[in-house]
Amino acid sequence: MVLLKNQVAVDSAVMNLRSMSTGISQEITSKGNEGEAAELTILRRERAELKAALDRVLRFDETVLGNMGEGLYTTDENGLLVTMNPAAEAILGWRVSELRGKSVHDVIHHSHRDGTAIPAEKCQAYNVLSTGRAVVDVDDEFIRKDGTYFDVRYTSSPLMEAGRVMGLVVVFRDDSERRTLQREQEFQLNLAEKIRVAASPAELLAEIAEMVGRHLDVHRCLFNEIDLAADLETVHSDFARDGASVAGVHRISEYSQPMGEIMKAGKT
Repeated sequence: MVLLKNQVAVDSAVMNLRSMSTGISQEITSKGNEGEAAELTILRRERAELKAALDRVLRFDETVLGNMGEGLYTTDENGLLVTMNPAAEAILGWRVSELRGKSVHDVIHHSHRDGTAIPAEKCQAYNVLSTGRAVVDVDDEFIRKDGTYFDVRYTSSPLMEAGRVMGLVVVFRDDSERRTLQREQEFQLNLAEKIRVAASPAELLAEIAEMVGRHLDVHRCLFNEIDLAADLETVHSDFARDGASVAGVHRISEYSQPMGEIMKAGKT
């Protein structure tokens, strides 16, 4: 990856600049004739050229990171944030100054949508720190600053130095649109299969109620018939995420006034 190669170049250039600065200072102290002055001039010119090359590398990195459509962040060997590009800031809602030095996993990947905790040791991105092996195109979910979850696809790669993992670089994108379309297509295919193999209307209604309820992530989903003249509601099949089934025959007048009005208006 170009950025990683450039980072190595930056580190090397900084070390060279420091070494040359020290050398030049020592030369100025110990040498004084014209030949030696010319030699120092050459050293100063080489130092200026190296500094200019370093500036070009830094500007290149800033330009690339600033124009990437994908989010990118890097961490140190402990998983603490070092840097983050503008796209990552926009997607996550965090500014790099707010997260620098904090555990990225603990901020954006600590739990699933249902509240189930995700320990760091179960995080594929984080585990690259211990394995040293990249993981590519992982489908997962991240958490924005406002607490909302979103589908994400990411690649996590180790930052190596002298054979040792010194940190991570993670590139990710908001994958919500693709994953939503994928779930809709899967739902439609499953629904068509249920209709094809259903043994009876009652079985079909029960299975569809559950499928729709889970797909829409609602508390309850049901099929009913309403007879306003007889003041009756008949619930044929229902799906209840929590609580008991309400299948059966009920008097509409026994419901609360708002619910009764909704039924009479044909909105249920």
